[in-house]
Amino acid sequence: MDERNALAVMLKTPIPGRVKTRLTPPLTPSESSRLYTLFIKDIFSRVTLLKKTGLYAACAATPGLKTPPSRARNDFGAIIPAGVGVFPQKGATLGERLYNVFARLFKRGYGSVAVIGSDSPDMPLGFIEEAFKRLEDPSVDIVLGPAKDGGYYLIAMKRPVKEVFEGVRFSTPFALEDTIERTREMSLSLRLLPPWHDIDRPSDLLLLKNNRGAPLSGAFIQRTGVLI
Repeated sequence: MDERNALAVMLKTPIPGRVKTRLTPPLTPSESSRLYTLFIKDIFSRVTLLKKTGLYAACAATPGLKTPPSRARNDFGAIIPAGVGVFPQKGATLGERLYNVFARLFKRGYGSVAVIGSDSPDMPLGFIEEAFKRLEDPSVDIVLGPAKDGGYYLIAMKRPVKEVFEGVRFSTPFALEDTIERTREMSLSLRLLPPWHDIDRPSDLLLLKNNRGAPLSGAFIQRTGVLI
């Protein structure tokens, strides 16, 4: 294996009515699903530029669908580029699913692993590069990228630490705060990246206007006319 680092992107199957539901309205369920598809494309068009980094898509199970895990890539068709590893998320909670992604990739022999979400299509590539760079410091155990909504857009570690994900109020404004507290309780050395935004609410769509960091997503929003 030539790559020392691995990056996994947490994904959902882009089905109307199942993704980006807080954007409807002003978008229709179909438009929200299409926008989420473009989020994924914008993200992978950028992360494929990372050097010596194994790239993976960790796909969430879709409630109501009985697609076997072995067909995870089929659910995404041409959205995920060739060469990106695809595997299903496992776990009843987000914390369990995140931990299992780390455990899976460390088992493959990577020295550092970072996981990002799919709600920040314009996140600078330099943030990911900086996370891996900081983990090269022997004194650093974990890197977090704070999201402006109180969560985090990136988490990176040098070994799988299950306790980091336990007792965290995920999907609330307290997720980052709880995670930082968990690192303190375990005496882990933490470094923070610059804060960044998710695209979750109708007002967030303005962030995509003329946004070169998410060209496909921004162009689609312009075509819908919701920013007029």
